Amino acid sequence: MVQVSALGPTDTASTVELLAAQRESAVVRSERGLEVLRYQEALEALRHPQLFRAKLFLWRHDRIGLGPGFAREFLTRTLNSQEGEQRSRLRNPLARILAPRSIRKLTDGVQDIVAKILDDIHNPDDVDFLEDVCWRLPSMVYCMMVSAPMELAPTIQRLSDSILAPMLTVDPTRVRELEDARREAYDLAVKHIEERRRNLGDDFTSALIREQIDGNLTEQELHDIGAALLEASVDNTAHSAAITVARLLERPDDWHRLTEDRSLIAGATEETIRLWPRFRTHMRYASEDMDFADAALARDDMVFISVAAAQQDPAVFPDPEKFDITRPLVPGTLVFGQGKYSCIGMHLARLEMHVLLNAVLERFPSARLLEFEEEEGPFIRSVTKCRISLSGN
Repeated sequence: MVQVSALGPTDTASTVELLAAQRESAVVRSERGLEVLRYQEALEALRHPQLFRAKLFLWRHDRIGLGPGFAREFLTRTLNSQEGEQRSRLRNPLARILAPRSIRKLTDGVQDIVAKILDDIHNPDDVDFLEDVCWRLPSMVYCMMVSAPMELAPTIQRLSDSILAPMLTVDPTRVRELEDARREAYDLAVKHIEERRRNLGDDFTSALIREQIDGNLTEQELHDIGAALLEASVDNTAHSAAITVARLLERPDDWHRLTEDRSLIAGATEETIRLWPRFRTHMRYASEDMDFADAALARDDMVFISVAAAQQDPAVFPDPEKFDITRPLVPGTLVFGQGKYSCIGMHLARLEMHVLLNAVLERFPSARLLEFEEEEGPFIRSVTKCRISLSGN
């Protein structure tokens, strides 16, 4: 771990170090840019019209040595690498398809998937919850959403991890894996889209195709969005779900309370997201010379928004270090971003976590955590081990 003022581009500061710096100042200059540590300033940074994000998607891939080729060309075309009108044009069809009303319609299907996953567990006394439950859930939900064969779920899981994990964990040893997976995911998405075009239905793939038919997307953009949706649908939800269930099982009194009152599930989920966010840091850069939080920024200066610190700001969250499943939902967490860069899939991610938690509470009220390990990186928190005795034995 590195002190906040000494942070380089891919260095990691612990939450303890971030909170110590937060007590001194809302923002801190570091070797890599401006570190934003308090909630209000973080919220302003996430919503600021002159703080952009587009170039940072490629910046992250540069850190792991991604060179010229198909993967890089794909990245330059996608939503995450766009600003302004083009960003809005690509985002709006996805926002319509993944709107809360559309996601709520998936509830019964997600419940069925969770039930099957739990039915498939052979030894409830010792379950690899990360691998056998949390990774399976979002990949199977993706297949349901796009009307892909459920047999593809393991492939979707593998591709999502191979594409996102090398970039998010800053692991240059996996760059070739990323390149190969990016091509495979794109080809898979294009094949599925073109097959679905011949038999449109009431699924998300058909909705995207109709956006293209209506002139809202080009054929290339349709294919790119289909491939991007594949990779984004799995990795982060899998880790967040494992964190949520494990952290609650670490607190038997809260777990018991949830078994008696399921109305607390949303609050319990948000509280785990607040204290142990999957995304620890959001990044932006100055689009022009500007001032922010009494700090001067030159064009292209980097801004690192500490979600981990901001979500424990005592000015916003009373007793911020206390885990409280009854804490008000407003003000909300920042892990899914804000404004034009907010996560389009956040409603789906929350639905999956809520349904999973409810099902485990219902079927396995005596569940017990056996082993839980995670790693804090510069940008994300990753679960490395999560073993649970669902039977409680």
